[in-house]
Amino acid sequence: MSSVSAAGEVVDAAFEVAAGLWSDPLNPVLVSDEMPSFDFFNDIVTFGAFTSEQVPATISASRRAREETITFEMIIYSFRQGGAEQRSIVRNRAMELLGNFEEYVRVTDTTLGGTVRHCFLTNFGSDAATDPDVLSTGRMQVLTATFTAVNRITS
Repeated sequence: MSSVSAAGEVVDAAFEVAAGLWSDPLNPVLVSDEMPSFDFFNDIVTFGAFTSEQVPATISASRRAREETITFEMIIYSFRQGGAEQRSIVRNRAMELLGNFEEYVRVTDTTLGGTVRHCFLTNFGSDAATDPDVLSTGRMQVLTATFTAVNRITS
């Protein structure tokens, strides 16, 4: 782990968790760390921006520990061909995917593989707008979720 920040390790661990959660070939979800291509997947999860804020923790003669708060964004895209009847379907699917990941970090592994003390969902939202180009073929829901992790840097 870096002596500067665990942010990179946290985002990598979140990516690996997501890839494992949605590895079912019968219900595929593309997990990506870059802008997705919508050619072959109806459901896509990407990891976007992340931040790290640090404040002094304990101070001793030999160590200058810092308390680190890391936030990262998970963006969920759900698309279905069709008209207005697809609105609730894509919204519910996006919420289902968010719920899968949220439950994993809240119940199964709050430390994201030991990279942090804990990690939890802190907020999420959607602008509820579908791009006009997409409307001609279907409906899309885009959720942006923010997860917050806490880490102690001791080196």
